Amino acid sequence: MFDSIAFSIIRSFIDRGALQLTLGDRPPVTLKGRHRGPHASITISNRKILWRLVAVPDLAFGEAYMDGHLTVPENGLEPLVDLLM
Repeated sequence: MFDSIAFSIIRSFIDRGALQLTLGDRPPVTLKGRHRGPHASITISNRKILWRLVAVPDLAFGEAYMDGHLTVPENGLEPLVDLLM
């Protein structure tokens, strides 16, 4: 239940395109914007990182990426940046 709240908050930042988000070893969840656009995928290692991304996204995103808690498929960083901009 709490994960769905976090997903809703993240979804609110997506205006166009879709983000496929995998949390740990769970099945991926696709968060879609209102308009067509880029598709990106990320994997977040655990709930603690997920909630940190919701609470302080600017700081937590870079830290999680550098620490390996947020991973992006090969050649997937550019679509992710495009999706989030």
